[in-house]
Amino acid sequence: MRYVSFAIACLWLLLVVPRMTRADITYDIQNNPSYQVDYTTGMFDHTVSGTITTNGTIGMLTSSDILSWSVTFDGTYTFNSSAADAVTLVNGTAVTATPTQITVGAYPS
Repeated sequence: MRYVSFAIACLWLLLVVPRMTRADITYDIQNNPSYQVDYTTGMFDHTVSGTITTNGTIGMLTSSDILSWSVTFDGTYTFNSSAADAVTLVNGTAVTATPTQITVGAYPS
């Protein structure tokens, strides 16, 4: 009888208790000039702005977790995920998300 009660309780949790839904999260890309060097001139004079929208996953991100993105370089060149030739690729486990930021660790070797 105890096993039947346990099975019913598990079934109730799976069928009756509503699942938590994750809301999409949009992150702003932060301009960080000290990492935006022009290797031709050696100057740190570029700007980067944009957004990345995920499906709300917290922790390690995969390509399927990134729903859309838009990046603008130097206020002139904009690339986004709605372009016909756009690709979203997350390689390895170096990209992680919190509710407030996405961080990129070392590139996997």
